[in-house]
Amino acid sequence: MRACAIICEYNPFHTGHAYQIAETKKLIDADIYIGIMCNHFVQRGDIACANALERAKEALSNGLDAVVELPYPYSVQAADKYAEGAIKIAKLLNVDYLSFGSECGDIELLVKASKRKTPKATSKSLASQNISTNSNDILAISYLKQLAGSSITPITIKRTSGYHDTNLNEFASASALRQAQHNKIDISSYTNLSEYMNNPCLEDYYPYLRILLLTLPLSYLKSILLVDEGIENLLYKAASTYDNYEDFLNHVVTKKYTKSRIMRTLTHILLQTTKEDAVALENESFIRILATNKKGLAYLKQIPQEIRISKFNKLPLNYRNYLMKAEALIHNRNEQDLNIELQFPYIKK
Repeated sequence: MRACAIICEYNPFHTGHAYQIAETKKLIDADIYIGIMCNHFVQRGDIACANALERAKEALSNGLDAVVELPYPYSVQAADKYAEGAIKIAKLLNVDYLSFGSECGDIELLVKASKRKTPKATSKSLASQNISTNSNDILAISYLKQLAGSSITPITIKRTSGYHDTNLNEFASASALRQAQHNKIDISSYTNLSEYMNNPCLEDYYPYLRILLLTLPLSYLKSILLVDEGIENLLYKAASTYDNYEDFLNHVVTKKYTKSRIMRTLTHILLQTTKEDAVALENESFIRILATNKKGLAYLKQIPQEIRISKFNKLPLNYRNYLMKAEALIHNRNEQDLNIELQFPYIKK
């Protein structure tokens, strides 16, 4: 059976995502389509707007056969590390194709850019290659670097809207939908997940984050994932000065530290994930099934049992501990949400 993986967040799932799945199916004739999706936290460094179950169910309703988890902490990292985790899962899934969105929409240009020897995709180097500096093009290049030497065939689908486009239209972006929801605008005609978009966001935790930044020893803060280059001093100083999240962000976001970089760092501080914890989690190799239909389940059963994990108690202990921490943080151990985490996978009849 030929399989295609689609790297996704579905935060929330919208018409542009449905378009990507449909266009992928037009380009390749795979038997199985599998989403590799983050669970609680997304790449830009925030909490997913809706729980993974509802996002995965919506993906199955729009053409995917299975959804598996992109593990933390890969899901809250810069492009290169995020791509490393996603491609690691794609290889464990033994897929034949990998589909991802991009602003460029030209796989040949992206492949060429990925073969450049420059360590990072800078604005100047990308512009010279007619490639944008938007998040999805940078991610696309990172995916292709990780695929080098692999038998997986990459394909890209041109995005229907800009990553930060805030206009509500037929292909409204996830950013636009989250912003509209925040502004109390009805978005039910753009996404079926509007009623489930009730998770807190990072800003809601600023009072707690401020306490952590002001009370944890700087030596301990330096042990947290992504806290390096003296950023702990910048964060401490801003927390000492500002009791408002926006004011805090305006002070710490610089040319050196982007907003996403700061938010990812704050997420790891919130979870108190040390660099040592991250290495241990990244060294684990497993596929956690979040949702599947019968066809997807038949494909996943071909993967060795020691890699394929569906039940919570079969996950590595350190990953179970992380999941319980994330659930406690986001849902305050709400029994219904906790049961969702314990009962994956959802199997569509």
